[in-house]
Amino acid sequence: MQQSLAKSIAQFTDEHDEAQLRQLSEKISGIKSSGCGEKEIRSLLGVFERFPEADGYGIFWSILHCLEACDGYEPGLLASISRKPTDFNVLMMNRLLNSGATYVRGKSLHSVLASVSSNPAAAASAKAFAQEYIEHQRIHGKFDV
Repeated sequence: MQQSLAKSIAQFTDEHDEAQLRQLSEKISGIKSSGCGEKEIRSLLGVFERFPEADGYGIFWSILHCLEACDGYEPGLLASISRKPTDFNVLMMNRLLNSGATYVRGKSLHSVLASVSSNPAAAASAKAFAQEYIEHQRIHGKFDV
């Protein structure tokens, strides 16, 4: 991934601007999973952080899928949730738990998910989603916190 690509993703500033959404979509579709470094992963997660309760008219789902295809995105996801829990990064955490993952670099994913409700930077909807996901994990016998 080129440096200009991470910069162009960072320049996405309006979740309702059709031209910006189209450009973001084009940039995301051009990303190869092998080209995702820490900077690019942080840039993509930064879109979620800047627009914590938005979905970019569906384009943020493309970011989610792009990130999940990138090797080693998980530490960046944990850092993103610590900085600013959002609808999408909390959803990604739940998806990791559903896949059977429980730890990333020695950090319990359950404890990260549980910490969302006490994080003052968390969007209200992210807190609600975290509680729903915790309950989902408990129902399925997967929640250890």
